[in-house]
Amino acid sequence: YSPTEVYHYSHPFQYSGIDWGWIHIGLSLKKFNTDIRALYLRTGMLALLCLSVGIAVALYFSRKLSKPISTLSNITKQVALGNLTARADIRTGDELEHLGQSFNAMTERLQKTQGEIIAAREYTDNIIRSMNDTMIVVSAEGIIERVNTATLNLLGYGEEELIGEHINK
Repeated sequence: YSPTEVYHYSHPFQYSGIDWGWIHIGLSLKKFNTDIRALYLRTGMLALLCLSVGIAVALYFSRKLSKPISTLSNITKQVALGNLTARADIRTGDELEHLGQSFNAMTERLQKTQGEIIAAREYTDNIIRSMNDTMIVVSAEGIIERVNTATLNLLGYGEEELIGEHINK
């Protein structure tokens, strides 16, 4: 071996005050460097493997979490546009599923309430239309919103001629 390929260590050996000689140790640096490179390579590969597994697990759980949230967001937009029949079908077995169920219960209640309001309005409209006394419903701005049949007969106008007009015309 050349001097750059071998590590030499020498130390005097003494015992009971007597010099017995020297201890010489020689290690091959080529083997040492080969072993260190292999260790670095294995460590690097293991770190890369751990990083890859970590990224894969993170992507899996992020998709598992973001997909139901995205679904709920889309359903919320549909309800905001007036579609009360939209339902969130989320089956994750966790809090997001409970949130979807609560959202569905809310839209069902809104749908039922909307039906009750429409029925009450139709009932009120029927009463107003069938009244013998004249009646004009005016907004706070003075715009005619509704008139009954008795008013139309008295004034001689059609409903479309009065609705939307200002009361002072």
